[in-house]
Amino acid sequence: MEEIVIKPQILFKDYFKVSLGLVLNRPIYWILVSSFVLMLLVVLLDPQSTFSDIGPILLWLLLFPAMMVYAVYQHVKKTIFDQPRIKEDIRFIITNDYFQEKGESFEIKYFWKDLKKITETNAYFLLFIASRKALVIRKADLDPTQYKEIRRLLGTLPIKTKLK
Repeated sequence: MEEIVIKPQILFKDYFKVSLGLVLNRPIYWILVSSFVLMLLVVLLDPQSTFSDIGPILLWLLLFPAMMVYAVYQHVKKTIFDQPRIKEDIRFIITNDYFQEKGESFEIKYFWKDLKKITETNAYFLLFIASRKALVIRKADLDPTQYKEIRRLLGTLPIKTKLK
């Protein structure tokens, strides 16, 4: 396979959606939400409980997810709008040996053997460079030939791959 060159569009909406999904898949998030729900149930099942007992738990149950979404929103906003690299002409280069991000002032290579896993969703390929950090390849940025070549390549890699 020759190299595949992709001109990605860096869209806030897509990166926010991916980042939010990565946060919501963390076990600690679900443990905390489950703990709040369990505390709320315990208080509700107590016949002597009043709204003043339920209020703080209910407030945390509503505020915690909202704070998480807001934190992800702010992080992605800062990353996309404050990073000078994002404003450059960026290319993704994919070969049999590596995935490369190349801009006017930077060049980063990720060798396939160093990636943690690769996941395909309906709209993206997610290349996990760490357990909670993924590089995004938007399928909308690919032409049909590139899509087929990338799927074929990813299917042959010796790392954990989840393709649709």
